[in-house]
Amino acid sequence: MGYPCPVTRSAAASLLACAGAVVLASASQSPPVPRSLVSLESRPLSSGVEVGAPVLALAFLPGDRLAVLTAGDLRLGRWRGGALEPLGAWPLPPGDPVRFPGGVLQAGEESVWLLRSGLPRAHLLAADEGGGLLERGQADALPWPASPTGLRYREGTNLLRGTLPGLGDGPFLAAAAGTAGSPALGVDPDGRVLVASDAGPRPAGLLRAGPALVRLGEGLWAAGSAAPPGPADTILLLAQEGDDVRLAGEVPVAGAVRALASSGVGDVAHLVAAFDSPTGATLVAFEVRRSAP
Repeated sequence: MGYPCPVTRSAAASLLACAGAVVLASASQSPPVPRSLVSLESRPLSSGVEVGAPVLALAFLPGDRLAVLTAGDLRLGRWRGGALEPLGAWPLPPGDPVRFPGGVLQAGEESVWLLRSGLPRAHLLAADEGGGLLERGQADALPWPASPTGLRYREGTNLLRGTLPGLGDGPFLAAAAGTAGSPALGVDPDGRVLVASDAGPRPAGLLRAGPALVRLGEGLWAAGSAAPPGPADTILLLAQEGDDVRLAGEVPVAGAVRALASSGVGDVAHLVAAFDSPTGATLVAFEVRRSAP
């Protein structure tokens, strides 16, 4: 079974990465998952960058800028030489207490929508010329591609609700919007990976994941595993094959995966992962490359 947060996830700040290993997702709990015909290889690009608060969500903006959502603020920084150069921050308004909060970021060219459980509204922030963040608007729900309702959090939880094309009304642990070339994906409260279709959501075989999910490119995704909280975790690399989505690679890591963000073009993507650490969170950058199996 996946872990439908609310749960706590604590782990060491160090990170161990293994490139090119293809193993089973939650092998001790599920029958074998067929090997994908697509090969995805990863390598770490940086040592850990410490963030003094647990991270709820990540999103890239143009210019190697990274938005980092914590329970208390949204921070904007720029990756330079494996380090995160702070640019600005915006404190979140007071909200209802949530024992284990969740968060979603939806980034544009010079702005980012944020949604955090416990807050009654979504907030639109824009990056100013000095790199800081200014509020530009609010909405009852976080806008989502082709969704008539957008996304909201179920009160007191980190479960998302909203009508998503091909995926239904949820609730969801996580979602990744579709494109013209590949479907939307979702993760249900039991950790099952769902693939959007005209007939509605369908399970992606036996794949299970946690609340971290991001698109790497056309037909490619990364997700945190559905393993119970602990000192080790796994980043799952997923690939589309026809109407199926399969496991294409797995990156073992020493630290519980909390959030993922990606940027890139073609067969190479830059992936940043946030892991729980004793001081809050550690950010580590990877390169994920599509190659022949």
